[in-house]
Amino acid sequence: MSNEVLVVGLDIGTTKVCAVIGELNENGILEITGVGTCPSTGLRKGVVVNIEATLRSVSSAIEAAEMMSGREIHEAWTGIGGSHIDGINSRGVVAVTGKNRETREIGTDDIKRVLEAAQAVLIPMDRKLLEVIPQSYIVDDQRGILDPLNMIGVRLEAEVHIITCSTTGAQNLIKCVNRAGFRVKDLILQTLAAGRSVLTPEEKEKIKGQCKIKKYRRNEFIFRKNDNPSGFIVLINGKVKLFKEGVGGREQIIRMTKGMGVLGYRAVFAGEKHIASAVTLEESLIANICLDYIYDCALKNSDFSLLIIRKLARELGFSNSRTVALTQKHIRGRLAESLILLSQKYGFEHDGLTLKLYISRENIANLSNMTTSNAIRTLYNFANEKMIAIDGRKIQILDLSSLMRISQMG
Repeated sequence: MSNEVLVVGLDIGTTKVCAVIGELNENGILEITGVGTCPSTGLRKGVVVNIEATLRSVSSAIEAAEMMSGREIHEAWTGIGGSHIDGINSRGVVAVTGKNRETREIGTDDIKRVLEAAQAVLIPMDRKLLEVIPQSYIVDDQRGILDPLNMIGVRLEAEVHIITCSTTGAQNLIKCVNRAGFRVKDLILQTLAAGRSVLTPEEKEKIKGQCKIKKYRRNEFIFRKNDNPSGFIVLINGKVKLFKEGVGGREQIIRMTKGMGVLGYRAVFAGEKHIASAVTLEESLIANICLDYIYDCALKNSDFSLLIIRKLARELGFSNSRTVALTQKHIRGRLAESLILLSQKYGFEHDGLTLKLYISRENIANLSNMTTSNAIRTLYNFANEKMIAIDGRKIQILDLSSLMRISQMG
């Protein structure tokens, strides 16, 4: 069997590296013939911090997969993720040349040209283009078109979401794989790969007509407590907080999420109303997938069901650990843990110090279960102790180890 029918996936994570080898059988069905895993110690939050440790883990995982499958591999599709992943919205416009110039029927070349036009945005030198996701098309001011092929028009527009990653982050990941003796066939966003892996080709095609994408302004509600679920909500890009209102209208932030996070799915699968509210922290792009489609997938696709169960289980574990922290730790311990949580969730700007989230003192207080005045006072105490630096809503983490020690002491 030639290497042309081999498909190799490599997932390099913070805790483990996993390699999977698949082979196409005579019926064109991909069969998994080899799996290899190895503990990972060279990454932190998806970013390579130790090249030697990472390449050793990659080598061990791939060698284990080769031994199981009995095949020798040379290249792999490699997943990339982490806090350095970012996304922007863009739009492209072209005149339709069409399959037939007289009828102006939109062809594949027109669609290709409009997507290329949408990609013609200024991307910084330190960013690498990963993926361009078409959201919808516009034909002569007719909006909401999912597939314009064979339609008749003069003007074709495309609204897309462009996903980028850190250039150095990607280069270091590729370097680790190359030095381990293999070649990266291409990089693929881990969250997209996970979603695509649990959907059949029919489900991927069907979802195109079952998904609505909407842009939300900063501080706009996505849903409120006691609302009925309107769909399966995916945050494509942006930042969102989920919170409950307590005594006297005081908020308690129970979860914060970023791009490619899922919102409100507990209520969807429990068949209940939302028990919390969700509001954007910045301009965000939201996909709302029809509930009938989701229920159909959950009932018929075991991989999709397992993915949801795992997300619910992880959220339950997070909630349990946060309950202990917010009820038993002192003010300094709670605030230190919140700063660590924000750094892990959103990562840092290019300087490696500034949190990639501009957050108000009130939101920090609501996340840490304390009054705003206590949050302000403790933040300035941390600043005086040189653990953080504050510039308006910007916070720099100067001494992460000290914050972790305070959080552990409680």
